[in-house]
Amino acid sequence: MTKGIAGIGKTVTVQKFILDWAEGKANSHLDFIFLLPFRDLNLVEKQFSLHGLLCSFHNELREIDAKRIAGCQVLFIFDGLDESQLPLDFNRNKILFDMTEEAPIDVLLTNLIKGNLLPSARLWITSRPAAANQIPRKNITQMTEVRGFNDSQKEEYFRKRFCSDANLANRIISHIKTKRSLNIMCQIPVFCWITAMVLGEMLTNDCKEIPKTISEMYTHFVLIQTNLKNQKYHNSNETDARRIKESDKEIILKLAKLAFEHLKKSNLIFYEKDLIECGLDINVASVKSGLCTEIFKQEDGLYCEKVYCFVHFTIQEYFAALYLLYCYTTNNYCVLESFLHKRFVEEDLEEGSAALLGDNGDHSDASQSDVSGESLESTIEENSTLEEEPEEHSESFDDDEAEEVSGSESSELVLHEKPSFHVLLKSALHNALQSANGHLDLMLRFLLGLSLDSNQRLLQDLLSETESYADSVEETKFYIKEQLRLHNSPERSINLVYCLAEINDNTLTEEVEAYLRSGNRGGTKLSPAKCTTLATVLMSMEILDEFDLKKFNTCEEGRKRLIPLIKYCRNALLNQCNLTMECCSALESALGSTSSHLRELDLGGNDLQDSGVKLLSTGLQKLETLMMSSCGITEEGCASLASALRSNPSYLRTLVLCDNNLHNSGVKLLSAGLGSKHCELETLRLSGCLVSMEGCASLASALRSNPSHLRELDLSYNHPGDRGVRLLSDVLGDPLFILNVEHNEECYLKPGLKKYACALTLDPNTAHKTLSLSNNGRTVTWEEDDRLCLPHTERFNDCPQVLCREGLTGCCYWEAECSGKGFHVGVAYKHMSRVGKGRNCLLGYNDKSWSLRLLNHGFLKLSAWHNNEHTVIPAPSSSTDRVGVYLNSSQGILSFYLVYSDTLTHLHTFQSTFTEPLYPAFTVNDYSSVSLC
Repeated sequence: MTKGIAGIGKTVTVQKFILDWAEGKANSHLDFIFLLPFRDLNLVEKQFSLHGLLCSFHNELREIDAKRIAGCQVLFIFDGLDESQLPLDFNRNKILFDMTEEAPIDVLLTNLIKGNLLPSARLWITSRPAAANQIPRKNITQMTEVRGFNDSQKEEYFRKRFCSDANLANRIISHIKTKRSLNIMCQIPVFCWITAMVLGEMLTNDCKEIPKTISEMYTHFVLIQTNLKNQKYHNSNETDARRIKESDKEIILKLAKLAFEHLKKSNLIFYEKDLIECGLDINVASVKSGLCTEIFKQEDGLYCEKVYCFVHFTIQEYFAALYLLYCYTTNNYCVLESFLHKRFVEEDLEEGSAALLGDNGDHSDASQSDVSGESLESTIEENSTLEEEPEEHSESFDDDEAEEVSGSESSELVLHEKPSFHVLLKSALHNALQSANGHLDLMLRFLLGLSLDSNQRLLQDLLSETESYADSVEETKFYIKEQLRLHNSPERSINLVYCLAEINDNTLTEEVEAYLRSGNRGGTKLSPAKCTTLATVLMSMEILDEFDLKKFNTCEEGRKRLIPLIKYCRNALLNQCNLTMECCSALESALGSTSSHLRELDLGGNDLQDSGVKLLSTGLQKLETLMMSSCGITEEGCASLASALRSNPSYLRTLVLCDNNLHNSGVKLLSAGLGSKHCELETLRLSGCLVSMEGCASLASALRSNPSHLRELDLSYNHPGDRGVRLLSDVLGDPLFILNVEHNEECYLKPGLKKYACALTLDPNTAHKTLSLSNNGRTVTWEEDDRLCLPHTERFNDCPQVLCREGLTGCCYWEAECSGKGFHVGVAYKHMSRVGKGRNCLLGYNDKSWSLRLLNHGFLKLSAWHNNEHTVIPAPSSSTDRVGVYLNSSQGILSFYLVYSDTLTHLHTFQSTFTEPLYPAFTVNDYSSVSLC
């Protein structure tokens, strides 16, 4: 599957691939390449066998037997899934194995994709991102992406386009760089062509108002094309491109009607009957017409039938928006009824009636004041109750409403008066968000842009009348920001940010840029809306060397919206970020991109489990370093990882799987990949993975079959035994090879963190005078009366705290039972201050200690503290008095858990650099006690 936005170059990529094959330059192992565009498959009405379908496209194949084709190396290319009108039902379609059996086209396709028909064949599908989910992910072995021009290629294009005028090229490049939305759109080659045409003409003529948005750019494009046509074909001397003749207006509006009516149905190609229905003369619409040459084109479709289309999808989307605006200004209720959302119209009428009755006196003005003067913090800032917000207070839609992409079809809307322009914009935004394939995204942006006064002035000859929609635009800004708060897909969320830019609202972008400059990333809570904008801003910048998700203080939805950034960086640190399976889908898409720059990925400490690993496995081949410690991986996940190690080519050089319950069976599966000739892994870390001698035997066997690459093997905190160590040592005879088998004991074959359990005792020399130790130094209790104790330099003089005797390094785990109203459980360096009540002495309030604070006043209140900064932890649904602490000092990990029987619930993980042994420590407040378990 190759994804890419409209016009980014997917079809050209396919054509180049076929050309290279045909000329013998590449992929010579293929015997046949069958290109089957979805736009042509849509036209096939009768049932075919697979062989019959191929013959209908290529008559020469009738002479070749179906079995002979089945024995060849075949590639099917299905171009333009987003144009498909076929019902691809992968669950209920009939199963076919015989390529001579006839069936509907959609049945042939689902069986080809599932591998039932012609299982040896290769398939390549191209699609816009929003439509790609029509194919189940389990049937896609590789996901790639066409990103279009990068910054240097954009510059190269304009310099070549204006090779005779370097100054003009520089001015165009400079203008684009200062306008983010134009700069991003210039990733699309056809937009560069439009931009070159418009800016070349305008800058040459020293026009003062240069387009700043895509709607302004396309408006000027249409006006300039119309003017050039009249100069070329009608000897016109008109220099003002805004002057449109009545005959041109008629053609433009008919093209606009054609664009709108068919965009609603996701149709991107038209036939003669479609043109006639819109009043277009076939000759006028052909390529012989000057106006249509650069806008509309004719092609030969299936069975040599003439088909027509706009030269690019974005031009159709612009014309569709233009037609919708025209219908609104001319009160074309018939068109509006088919597009507006009934609920919005009714709400608008109710507000209008209330205003007339005086019940809503100052509401409108107040609303406008709130919207126009709002700050990002007041309108979309995430707060702690955002995800619990009552449904009636958000503009979200249920499943029934989601089907109402076209208002009147399901709700029978009848207009008796013209609704406000805000209703039109709001309906357009709703329809775009509910579209399954994103086909209305750009039309929405164009409609918003065309509603601005600057574009209204340009179109004054085309629209029957123009008016200012400034109030409606301001209202819509607020509505867009409200939608950004909802849990929309990353693609749709990013489109909403672009929508704001189209109506000159850059508040989100400006605040994100200020946030990035400030460096105070941990202290500022980012809403999902801000995360979307942050992703958009960073994706338009240079490739990042490192992206650390933990540095961004946000919720799960916010993290999900930031994940696509990983393909724009070289090293992604997503460890300890509480990522879920839902986030894996976003990760999978980013990892599968061929344009991804990612080489190192740390996912440690996220409960991804085997299902998450399986989902990600197809995108792991390009990584050089993968770290997945403590991810809940078992034997099944090892099978997916082994597949990545066997891939050709495999770039993976470092694989870290510490603290996963792999067992010997999982290591055996992993060894199958390690022994592959394609595997060039240099470092494998399996610390704490429940490996015994049997697992070592599998590793040794793999290393014998592929001995030349592995340089470091970490099996610490396992139990290989002496025999397992000898097996590996015999194979790894190189003295430069690092084999770590420290902590080779049977206790480390226990699953979970309890294998690292350590014995602790409280140190009486550190205990404050209000704390009493008992139970052989394993229980500490706060007492109202000070106890008599000898002075000691290690004793806390003023804070009710105590340390343990043992300084810990490596991997350790302990539990403590807490009772009472308040305490801290944590660790500290030995030299933390003991004198006074200031930050230097309090556990978690300085840079020498880390703690979990527990307050129990009828309900449990949790927070994690270090260096006087804290993170509030949501209270779990069940209550317990037992806390578990896991330390991995070499990895810089300190994790806290609540313990229910044998179940651990993760609370918080500190990621730090520990430079010396850490001492378990406790703060015990009034009437409280702590016991080591």
